[in-house]
Order: sequence, then C-alpha cells, then structure tokens
Amino acid sequence: MIAGLLVGTVPLAPAIILLRRWYPDHYLDAGRPLRVIGGIVPGQRSDKLAFCFGLGIHLLSSGGLGIAFTAVADRMAGRGLVRRGILGAGLGTAQWLVGYYGFLRWYYPAQVEADPPWVAALTHAGFGAAVAVLT
Repeated sequence: MIAGLLVGTVPLAPAIILLRRWYPDHYLDAGRPLRVIGGIVPGQRSDKLAFCFGLGIHLLSSGGLGIAFTAVADRMAGRGLVRRGILGAGLGTAQWLVGYYGFLRWYYPAQVEADPPWVAALTHAGFGAAVAVLT
C-alpha cells in the first residue's frame, strides 16, 4: 500500500515535460497545471498559494488513488504484469474521464478547453499502469 502512495505521486513531472515539449508556446510556465489545480480552492490571492494548494491536492489525490489502484489490481489481476498493466491503464483512464469530463467540465470549463485531452488521457493511463505494475 505504501508503494502505491509513492508511485502514485511520480507521474506529474513527465506529464508537464510532455506538455512543454509538444506545446511550447502554451506551456512556457511549468507550474501552470498545479496553479490550475490549486485554483479549485476558493479565495486564492496569489499564484504561489495556488501552486502550493495544487501540489498538495495533486499529491494527496494521486497517492490515494495509487493505494486504491494497488488494492484493485491485487484483487482483480493477481501478480500477472500484463493483466495488472492493462487493468491499471483502464483505471487511470476511468479516473481521467471522471475528473476531466465530470468534475472539470462542471467546475472549471476553461481548463477543459485549454489543454489537449489526449495528453491528459495518456498520462493518466500511464499513471494507472505504472502503479499497478510497480506495486
């Protein structure tokens, strides 16, 4: 379970690197995704505070989901790495669908329009697969 928490917090940096590489004009600021996440908390007065809230929210939710993905993978896929990877990728994609099209479309529609959805979908699938296989 602790491994799920640790592995669950790792994929944020590769996602930001991909976004900066493929969309350099749009992602000159590497902290933007975290400030957007932190903007969910009402009453933001500074970019630094939004960044801190965003980092905390992302680490807590990723760690919690990493623990949950590990438990589901243990029950449903056993120790087979391929089955665990496929199940984890499916769980990560489901997480993205719920968060991106469920929560964000309702709460913060400007973010849904700003980011390319395929990058977020692939990074969440990679997150789920990595957590399921590595734990």
